[in-house]
Order: sequence, then structure tokens, then C-alpha cells
Amino acid sequence: ISDINQESLRLFGLLDIVSFSSDTVTTTYNEAPSNIHVETLVDEVLRDLSDLFPLSTDITITKDISKGFPTFVFSYNRAYQVLYELVLNALENTHVGSITISFSVKNNHAIISIADTGNGIPEKHIDKVFLPMHQVDPVDNKYGLGLTFSKKFIESVGGNISIESKEEIGTKVTIQLPIENNTNRTTQGVSTSQDASSFTGPEILIIKKNDLERIRIKNILRNHNFNVNVLSQLSVLKTTLESHTPKLIILDWNVNDVSFTEFSKVIRERFDSYEIPILLLGTATNLSHVDMIEAQGITEFLHKPINIVELLSRVNLILESISATERHRNRELQFLYSQISPHFLHNTLSNVIGLIGKEDAIAKETIINLSIYLRAKLNIHKRHARIPLEDEIEVILSYLDIEKLRYENKLFVESDIKAYQTHIPPLSLQPLVENAIEHGFKHNQPLTIKIKTHSEDGFVIIVIEDDGVGMDEVTLQNALENKSGRIGLASTIKRINILPQASFEIESSLNKGTRIMIRLKEFNHDESHNN
Repeated sequence: ISDINQESLRLFGLLDIVSFSSDTVTTTYNEAPSNIHVETLVDEVLRDLSDLFPLSTDITITKDISKGFPTFVFSYNRAYQVLYELVLNALENTHVGSITISFSVKNNHAIISIADTGNGIPEKHIDKVFLPMHQVDPVDNKYGLGLTFSKKFIESVGGNISIESKEEIGTKVTIQLPIENNTNRTTQGVSTSQDASSFTGPEILIIKKNDLERIRIKNILRNHNFNVNVLSQLSVLKTTLESHTPKLIILDWNVNDVSFTEFSKVIRERFDSYEIPILLLGTATNLSHVDMIEAQGITEFLHKPINIVELLSRVNLILESISATERHRNRELQFLYSQISPHFLHNTLSNVIGLIGKEDAIAKETIINLSIYLRAKLNIHKRHARIPLEDEIEVILSYLDIEKLRYENKLFVESDIKAYQTHIPPLSLQPLVENAIEHGFKHNQPLTIKIKTHSEDGFVIIVIEDDGVGMDEVTLQNALENKSGRIGLASTIKRINILPQASFEIESSLNKGTRIMIRLKEFNHDESHNN
């Protein structure tokens, strides 16, 4: 099975190169050119090859980059593939000795060479190594498409490639590129290689061991302008998610003997499936564990070995689905953020004006409370994030202090709130309290709102309760279906329920009041910083 997988990967790799070599594809290829710093390019190629060819003390790899070597401007991925193929050839044919990768400038041309002390190429094959599908040694089953591709790309940017070789002495491949057409003199000496951040497409994180398949997936996605990062360690994933929120994670079934379940657990403790979808790579045998896959919050499953067309189709489909979901959520949330009542603002500001000169301390406190409330309503930077529970509680208490001033001795608030490490979508609780006030008063009688939090079996329990007018079953159902005047109740429930292991319960009785209980996963201190 392993041999079949390797040969399948080789065939798909051949298709990648053939697709570029065909005239129809090269004319439509549209990757934006970028500044390429050669030292970083070389380091990336050697890093990707290091796991495939663990270097022994019998082989020395040397980088020789002349001072002032220019920064080139063209397709990073094509440049990477050329250098990768040439260094790969050198490694495959050198068992003892050295490989030297050099960059120099001569006669207004950049000279790039890869020289090895390996097996060399028989003289009769020298003139044929750039021909498609030519094999120097039929026994090793390696086809000469890599050099064919390299030659085509180098000539496409106005350069040329040549090869010198002697059996049992070694091989030297030399590339000459005109500096005038392909370099950016304004960025000489600046490390501006096209790393992941240089791509403008959605960010994708690949979690997979460093092998040919990972390199191939990364290059395919970068060829289509996706911003791709890679990792293979569970500990690295935890720190990565602190600073990055990729649009999609591509996860292998097993990564360096660590099951995908360990990685997905870390991801799902911090992000929901609508926030970061997971595309799982596995075999047909793996797919039989469908219950386990679904339990881990996996979005899609893709069979290995990877088919290029299917990979790109699946990635684009997932991203478009997520984008559509975000647009829908934004429309729902836009209603919430627009619900700053002019009447509420007018009453609050009128009260502040009336307090100035009489109760300056209360006036100042009311202005502070109003600023906290408005900042939460208008802070567009947090619409897609989660915030600490204590921040949401601060908004609620500020809002209630303002309303207590408005309703004088008719509104009473009882709170028993402790700080717990959990996160919640912004403005999830405030509309619930606002509903209680707007719909809770009955026959001009006082209204009491109680807000309590406590911890129970690893969960934070939030209770919002009032003794107001309440709802009968029909009114409650209408509210849950957005068919009443209650502000965003259905949307709030949806936003809470999609949180990991969260739940939302509501009970209401006519003329007795309403009780809402929200259950959120409690995090330890380290985990709370990752949400």
C-alpha cells in the first residue's frame, strides 16, 4: 500500500509539472510576481528537503551568495519549484561529497549554479536531459520532467539554463538571468522573500508531517495565491492559534504518530466549525470511522493521495460556504448593532444635563456608563471575536445603571457575579437584559432583574432572571422565531449554542417572569488567552 501511495503521489506530481509545461496553462497562470530574496528561498527549499534526505556527515551543503546579489521580481512558487527540482536531483545523485549552491553577478546577469560531486550523467544523455519524460537511468523510474519544467520557466523570464557533467565526478547546473528585466533594484539587500504573509488570499494552515505530499499541497495552494502556513507539532499549534486565525485548517489523519483527534481537540476548544473549518486528509479505511470524525468537529474529508482538482474544489467550496455563513451572521448582527434607540440616548443625555451642578458625581458616572455601552455597540473590531465574560458583564451593569436612573425607584438590580475564565460573543447578554426592561414592566409595578454567575463541574453558569410580565407559550415561541418585538433573542440563542459545549435555556410564565440560564465551558488561565 505504501508503494502504491508513493507512486500515486509521483503521478500527481508529474501532472502538476505537465500542467505548467502545457501552453494552455502557462497562458492563463496569473500568480502575481513578488520580490524574492534568494537566501530565504534557498533556506526554504533545504528545510523542505531535510526530512526527505536526512543529511549525513558524508555530504556537505554550502550556500555561496555574493554580496549585493539582487532581489528578483517574479513568481515565487515557480522559482521555488525550479530550485527544489535542481537541489533534489543533486541530493538523489550524491551520496558522498558536497553540494554547492551559489549566486553571483557577471556581465549584468545573475548566475545561479548548483554543483555536486555525485554520480554524474553519461555523456550520451547530456543533450537529452531537458526533454520531457527522458530517463537517464530507467531502473530508478525517475522521469525528466523536473528539468523540462525548469528550462521552460527560466526561458519564460528571459534566461537560460545549461548543464555540465562527468560520470563519477559530478554535475553542475548553471542558470543565467538578465538583471535588467527581472530584478528590483530598489529592494536590493532587503529580506523581502515571499513567505506566507506575501500572499493575498485566505490564510490556510496545513498540519502534516514534512513530506512530499505536504510540500506539494503547499505549492498547489500558493500557486493559487492562498496564504499558506505549515506545522507538524501539537505544541506549535497551541502557540500559533494565539496569533493567527486561519480561514481553513488542512489536517492529516496522523501527524508524526499523533492522531488528528489531538490536534482537532485543541482547535475546537478555541474555535467553532464556522470559525475555522477543518479539512481532514485520510484513506478510505480511515473514512469508516465516521462517528469519530464527526465527533471531532471535522468539516470535510478528502481521500489520499490528493487529487489537485478535487483539493482546490473542496477548499474553495468550504471557504465559500464559510463566507456565506459570515455574510448571513453579519446581516443578523447588523440589526443588533443598529438598535441604539434615539429615545434611550435622549433620555440618558437629558438626565445627565439635569444632574450637572446638582449631582456631578452621578452625572460623571452616567457619562462613563454611556461610553461603555456605546463602545460595545459600535466596536466593529469585535463583531467576529469573542470577549471575556467580564467585559460583557461590564456592559450589562453599565446599561442597567443608566436605566435605573431613567426608571428611578421602579427598577431594581440584584447581582452576584464572580469573575470566571470564559469567553462569549460580544453583545450576547446585553440584549437579554434590554428585553427584560422593555417588556418586563407590568401595570407600572417595580421590576427586579437578577444576574448571577457560578461555576459548576467545569462550566460557568450565567442566570438572568426577572419578575416581570413574562410570556405565555405562544409569545415565547414567537420570540424564539424572531416573530416578536424582542431584540435579537433567536440570534442570541444561536450565537450561544454554537460555542463549544454551550447551552441556552429559557423559561417564562405569564405574570411571573422569565428566567434564562446560559452554560459556557470554563477555561483555565492559559486556555483563556487563546480564545
